[in-house]
Amino acid sequence: MPAHGAIVCIAFCMIHVAFGIGVPKIVELIKDINYSKIKIAFPNIPDADLVSRRTKLESLNRRVVSSIRKSLTPLNVAKHPKFDNQPGTPPEISTINQVLAPYLYEMDIILTDEQMNEVVTNARKKRKAVSYTPWKWPTKVTGVIPYFLATNLSAHKVAVIQAAIKFWEDNTCLKFQQNGVGANSLLFFNGLGCYSYIGMIGGQQGVSIGDGCQYLGTAAHEIAHALGFYHEQSRYDRDSYVTINFANVLAGYERNFNKATPAEMNIYGVPYDYGSVMHYLSAAFAKDASIPVLVAADPKYRQTMGQNRGPSFLDVLTMNRHYGCDALCASSTTVCQNGGYKDPNNCSKCLCPASFAGTFCGTLAPAENGVCGASLTATATWQSFSATVGTTNTTDIPTTCYWHLNSPAGTTMEVKLSLTGGSCNAGCFWNSVEIKLDNDYTKTGIRHCCTADYSSTPYVSTTNKVPIIVYGNYQTAFTIQYRYSNHVHK
Repeated sequence: MPAHGAIVCIAFCMIHVAFGIGVPKIVELIKDINYSKIKIAFPNIPDADLVSRRTKLESLNRRVVSSIRKSLTPLNVAKHPKFDNQPGTPPEISTINQVLAPYLYEMDIILTDEQMNEVVTNARKKRKAVSYTPWKWPTKVTGVIPYFLATNLSAHKVAVIQAAIKFWEDNTCLKFQQNGVGANSLLFFNGLGCYSYIGMIGGQQGVSIGDGCQYLGTAAHEIAHALGFYHEQSRYDRDSYVTINFANVLAGYERNFNKATPAEMNIYGVPYDYGSVMHYLSAAFAKDASIPVLVAADPKYRQTMGQNRGPSFLDVLTMNRHYGCDALCASSTTVCQNGGYKDPNNCSKCLCPASFAGTFCGTLAPAENGVCGASLTATATWQSFSATVGTTNTTDIPTTCYWHLNSPAGTTMEVKLSLTGGSCNAGCFWNSVEIKLDNDYTKTGIRHCCTADYSSTPYVSTTNKVPIIVYGNYQTAFTIQYRYSNHVHK
């Protein structure tokens, strides 16, 4: 009596041989203990194509490993603090998608045959966002993006997906339409993980929001893939901002840190953002989760990486430039302040970086779901304030408070932080105190949720305004000390 794998193979192996796929590899796939799960995840991808994808990604991994042999010396980096593992914390994507890992690029991306060949042969069209026009969806000027919600999605997942869609609609010139009519569409379904295609591939394409993916940041991340985004740490300029500690990367996962070249990627002049929703956690694909894999050039930004709350201001800016939304306001005379830019949905007002508000981004943003925040004036002597944001119960409606620390023109500021309550968690998902020291307010600041995230040494700003953003999906208690320095910043 032949083995089950051999029986199944009789029906398909002749076809696979015709396509140049070896019978042993097909049998190996069919005998895989996870074969049924793999076929549920990729029901429309033939076995021969699955084997081909796996083979090509293994080839890519060998190429990446070969290129990083000199980088296999372990980096001398500080370990992560012991995290609280608060119930409800989003699991690592590498854990959620582990069974599907051999068939996914960068752990949550399904590539078409054309895209796969470009990645493996290193002959890619420009990406970060994929700028190749046939892979772009219509904007609200040219049409809508039809989408459908599979019946196997829970009510909570539907709410999360629709909230993520609304976010992209509210902040870009894209318009989605549920059950809309069109040759191309998105189908959100409860798959075996979190994954998506890149850009518009033609026809109906799936976006899986499976168990462990039911978070706004995760849904917005997968939608961003479908709209054309790759991951932030794939940028060609990433080596100026992060170093990959390959010595701590799980064997076989090295390809997930493949890097583009300037010829392959369009970053639209947008700065690298540690706080991008497309950025991996610092311990992504780690052999030892206590040791960072992605090591920030400025170690203060370790906890800023891998946030899962939602798209950053620069994610939105990139999306707007990717789809030419800024062109809709080309004739507008609106002048935005503090790094804001014209809202493509209303060119008479501006989209503002976090902590700024008003028609032209000139004022302090009001608190969200709370009464807190203030604009404070520094003196040459230390002053302080303390606050508690959020409650001891996790909630789907977090509180966010904003403070602006101001000093005389031409001065810089010194800031000290002390956390007195809150949850210490990876990527500061539940709570954080964010401090922006840079004069570019568009970039995500330094996020803190563990006492190991800061020291007694004061931070020094490069400008005379320091935004403080406190997020509480769980209670955060803190004290800020501040004063201005006499030296002039340049």
